[in-house]
Amino acid sequence: MRALIAAGLYSLLASAAAFAADDVAAPGDDAPETLFDGRLELGIGASAFAYPNYPGSDRGQVGALPFPYVRYTSERLRLGGDGARARLPLNPRASFSLSGSGSLPGGRDEPPRQGMPRLLPTLELGPTLDVELGALDRANRRYRLSFPLRAVIATNLKDSEAAGWVFNPTFRAGFRVGKPEHARVVSVSLGSRWASGEHHAYYHDVADVFITPERPGFAASGGYGGSALGLSWSEGRKRWRWGVFGRYTRLDGARFRNSPLVESDSAIAGGLFISYRLYQNRPDAGGVLNEPLLE
Repeated sequence: MRALIAAGLYSLLASAAAFAADDVAAPGDDAPETLFDGRLELGIGASAFAYPNYPGSDRGQVGALPFPYVRYTSERLRLGGDGARARLPLNPRASFSLSGSGSLPGGRDEPPRQGMPRLLPTLELGPTLDVELGALDRANRRYRLSFPLRAVIATNLKDSEAAGWVFNPTFRAGFRVGKPEHARVVSVSLGSRWASGEHHAYYHDVADVFITPERPGFAASGGYGGSALGLSWSEGRKRWRWGVFGRYTRLDGARFRNSPLVESDSAIAGGLFISYRLYQNRPDAGGVLNEPLLE
């Protein structure tokens, strides 16, 4: 799903990055980096996953999807991994970017949302400030603070509605481990989620028309929306790449915790994937060095 969302955002982000590239070119630089001088990889893949219907639901879905594998990596534009990103470097440690992400749809008519509208997939788009931590010349580890602020739209391309905004400050760490030919990367993330009342309301409000004896009314307010710990591992060999990913979320103290739609204070989501590279515009440089530590 995120790969499809990322592909849809590519043209918008490319335009933003092209504008940024013109602005930051160094005076007198005879060969400034252009937007499309990076590494391009194309392929196919498949993923199996499990995720809760919405934050606080103790019901979830399990599924599998084939996907087009598209990854483009340069100094100012990245496509693939966890979304699409057009990057404007501010200094060696900080950069500003326009990035996107999204989520899958919720379950159909199931308790405690029985009789309520089905939750649509969401699309998130907005600016992010990234700050690199630690030594910048280490090839085998990377640490980063990210501060994404994104507007959210719920849509299935037929129906759409605004779903507020989210702010998701996150610490991320990436490590290369093992032999270079294995291209093994491990990443860890720890973050919190803050959102507008409109966003919390999309998932957790109970309007008067949906009140039942078992489901009292509820109006969510903006603020804290939980914290999450993420882990991922991936490994590659020649044209193949595979891996697993997971996220543990806690909702203690969330502003919507008292909603009758919240059944659990915690949730686990995760999955696995495999992909096969069909094309690359640059020769392989030894496996692991081609795999970004942090997207």
